[in-house]
Amino acid sequence: MKRKFFTTLALFCSLALVTGCGPKQAGESKDEGEISSEVTKNTSSKNHTHKWVQDESKTNVPATCSQEGIKYEKCECGETRETKINKIDHTYGEWADVAGVACGERGQQKRTCTKCDAEETRNLSIIPHNWEVTNTVAGDANGVEYNFVKCSKCNKEGLMVATSKATINGSDKGGAPEGCIKLASNGQTMSVTINLATAKTGTIYLRGAMDYWHDGNNNNESKMYSSCKNSNPANFSLSVNDVDVDFTDMLNVPFSDMLPEEAGETVGSVTYSQIGDCKVGACSLNVGLNTIIFTRVDSYNLAVHDFLVVFDAAAQ
Repeated sequence: MKRKFFTTLALFCSLALVTGCGPKQAGESKDEGEISSEVTKNTSSKNHTHKWVQDESKTNVPATCSQEGIKYEKCECGETRETKINKIDHTYGEWADVAGVACGERGQQKRTCTKCDAEETRNLSIIPHNWEVTNTVAGDANGVEYNFVKCSKCNKEGLMVATSKATINGSDKGGAPEGCIKLASNGQTMSVTINLATAKTGTIYLRGAMDYWHDGNNNNESKMYSSCKNSNPANFSLSVNDVDVDFTDMLNVPFSDMLPEEAGETVGSVTYSQIGDCKVGACSLNVGLNTIIFTRVDSYNLAVHDFLVVFDAAAQ
């Protein structure tokens, strides 16, 4: 009787060794489903010596580029687990220009994921106006010659006065790009007076260039439009009819956001940014005489080519 009992016990233990899910031995490799994913849920804390197989009672959630996936598995002993699958990478199409970006603003491009429609955008260079002269108004005893202009791309209109027509209170520093005035010292001014038959409102720009802005040889590539060498709040001031133009919003705008980024011309050893439309602020022009005055305050050699007023649409 005792021999029969021990025989039965030995047979039972043998079956347990064959069919049970015991702990893994040290150094034993992970099962196939555990290799590159994270186990997020188990019904017990035991490791298993058997391989995990698909849990046919549940449907796996595939990973996409917008959400994680889940793999459902079970062991033949009845235990189950859920394995988190990492998101897959986006697959983007080609960059395409974004339509409707106006002159004077940064161009943009967009690309779309072919799997989930996620989008990416990137900024391009400032889109420059293409100003064409529509009418030239001759100067008289009280005013200088100026041009009415129109952009051939966006149809905005304005007027432009060359600084070569300006009255200089001080001296014009040499070495500026052709047609530009670069005042030699702080506190010096250049001014123009124009005689208008119709009042206008709009935005005033300095069409100009900054030396060393784009030469890559020093820190001026990061200078702001109102950068100063010392403690002044801006490196120039601009007034229209004795009213200072408020360009507070422009104080921290870099040159790269106001001038076209193409390489400029080199005059001697100085590389200038390309002459572009540098926004300053809103202004009003009256019927009759109007005076625009640029004053150097603490300039990094800003060279001005033209004073430009782009008219408000309602005033065109």
